[in-house]
Amino acid sequence: GGRLDCGGGAAAIETSGRDCTDLADNLAAARLVLKRTREEWRQRLAKLQQEASAELEWANLPTARRMLKANTDDMQQAVQMFLQALEMRAQNAQLYRTMRCEARSDIRILGKDVEGHPVVYMCAGSQQQTLRNMRDQWVVTFEAACKLAGDMGTVAFVIDMHGLKPHLNMDLGAMKELADVLGTVYAERICRITIVDFSRAAQVIWWMLKPLLRPVTREKFAFVGKAQATELCRRYFDDQLLDVVCQTFEVNRSATASAAERAAHARATTFGTPLS
Repeated sequence: GGRLDCGGGAAAIETSGRDCTDLADNLAAARLVLKRTREEWRQRLAKLQQEASAELEWANLPTARRMLKANTDDMQQAVQMFLQALEMRAQNAQLYRTMRCEARSDIRILGKDVEGHPVVYMCAGSQQQTLRNMRDQWVVTFEAACKLAGDMGTVAFVIDMHGLKPHLNMDLGAMKELADVLGTVYAERICRITIVDFSRAAQVIWWMLKPLLRPVTREKFAFVGKAQATELCRRYFDDQLLDVVCQTFEVNRSATASAAERAAHARATTFGTPLS
């Protein structure tokens, strides 16, 4: 019936003997592969269980309420979004656990506005790496701001586009990754996003990003010049925070300020511990 005779009797031909040896070697190698795979899988399962346990702490009632709100009380869609958010957090478990990454641009928390919203500032002119390489810094900064905001709190953004380098931000895949994180992990976490000095060159980036954002997120963007941004900040910020923002606008537009001076200003006006 096609079965190989490995009895090794007098009638066994030499070819069959070689086949039997090859089969034994193959089975031994397969057993070794199976053993090592099972050991590696057990180690991975243990790590996944540890990471999943940490993320289950994030999966709490306030987060569930945010998911429901983001999906206009559609329970099934809320569950799917919640699961997607948990998967994203589990994939970046070490980043969320350590809350440490390399600072690749001036992205920082400035403080809280008069309504208690943490304010995240980003200077496009300071960007030296691609958008994909800045992803971790965005996530860590947003996560820290959400912890300041509390379980149901929201975060305000001031993004200064002066000095933008468009070629560093044309990665559609990186945009989608950030948009997915914003729309799931940080659903219903954005209060407002003020875009300052939005240039014609930046419009291409916006056209790429806009379709990736949920409509409710797109509505929170305001595109203004520096003077109008200052007036908006005056409405929401106390005198101290307003002074910090105005100084920051000036430093980042100064033709004489060195990179070291800009970095020193950023460290001095960061709320909390600056990234290294």
